[in-house]
Amino acid sequence: MSEKNSDKDSYYQALRSYVLELHDSHTVLLPDPDNKEAINFATGLVNKHTAGSYGLVITKTSASQYVVSYVEPGSSADTAGIQAGDEILTWNNKPIMQAASATDVVWSDQYNFVCPGCSYAPPTQANVDYEQLRMMVRGSVGTTATVSWRSSVSHQTKSIALIANDDQGKIARKTSLYSVPASANLSAGDISVVNQGSPPETQISVNWLPHNYAQIKISGFDDGDYASFDENEKDSVFYKYLAATVNKVIAARPAGIVMDVRGNSGGDGRLAMDLAGFFTAESQAQFNIRFLFYNTLFTNYLPIPGWGPVYINGQTPNYTGPTVVLTDIGTVSAGEWAALAFQRIGKPVMSLYANTQGAFAGPVGAPFIGMPGNFVINFSSSRAYDENNNLLVESDGNLQGGVKTDVMIPLDANAAIDINTNGKDIALDYAIAYLKQHGN
Repeated sequence: MSEKNSDKDSYYQALRSYVLELHDSHTVLLPDPDNKEAINFATGLVNKHTAGSYGLVITKTSASQYVVSYVEPGSSADTAGIQAGDEILTWNNKPIMQAASATDVVWSDQYNFVCPGCSYAPPTQANVDYEQLRMMVRGSVGTTATVSWRSSVSHQTKSIALIANDDQGKIARKTSLYSVPASANLSAGDISVVNQGSPPETQISVNWLPHNYAQIKISGFDDGDYASFDENEKDSVFYKYLAATVNKVIAARPAGIVMDVRGNSGGDGRLAMDLAGFFTAESQAQFNIRFLFYNTLFTNYLPIPGWGPVYINGQTPNYTGPTVVLTDIGTVSAGEWAALAFQRIGKPVMSLYANTQGAFAGPVGAPFIGMPGNFVINFSSSRAYDENNNLLVESDGNLQGGVKTDVMIPLDANAAIDINTNGKDIALDYAIAYLKQHGN
């Protein structure tokens, strides 16, 4: 109807709503990448609905309290006297839990950081909950929200109407699942965090931690052309850099390793399996996997010939010392391959918020369906199943999925404040403590 009535804004919103209902972050609505006008329209409309911020971050704790974990200096929330540690009680006269769960995420800009003007469809309930809190504290510039809260200092209950002001993307950046450069112009889609084509040294880093522990941080498994599955991934520049980096760490004989794939945006899953091979002495099939690819000619799903057992090929040298894997709900696709592979060789997976994202199978060979108005829907082409024909990691009809966390890191108000206000890496601190306690 919107298209028929030439209401381009409503038409674009309807497309975003449709993709949102699919709950698969591999299915994305995007403007035609070759059409500057479409890109500007999409990014402009997203920015119109999200540029305003009330100036606070609200975090749901492990005890299901909604606490203020950050207040932007000079913002409406700051002027109202809201402080980090305060507990939000109501939002627009609704109990906070009810208000959060009713928040529409159709204008989520989560993927605008990766693909300007692109939609985002949270795959699991945990992703939906997280995104709703991101969007509840933002909106169009000038909109208002009435909030009541309990002061963490006086314990008095207060209420005020907040006004959304343009904060230049500060709250959006702070609550993104992916690393966003401080210099990025969000409204213009000037984002460069996507790993596609990035040199491996920008995706792989090593930090030495207390107690002679090493943190290997991998933000993606992009070899620059991970759609070419007919090629040997070990011939890629990425694999050679990955192998050299891991071997250098092993040679330094760390007392333990934190494998950090938080916010890993995916790539070639084979590289994730290769990584796990450096942490086991044997070559073995860890699990069976069956991909179903969408056949655009017959509009059905067909098995991919040749896909069956997924092997972790043990490497020499290899590291068999204490290892933990850090994930979050931003760990997606090949990042989830890595988490699952390490879990299958006995390495505990830990997370602060929830399981991984729950979008395991990749968009390789995915059908691009052109839509009127110079928009494209990139449908997810595949779903992953195990040998018992059960969905593997993928989000299911109940919005449950992701690699199941072995160790859920507790999140209270103080931890939330440390993360968002004090800039502390609580999850990494927990991983270090875990290694120290369970390493031997």
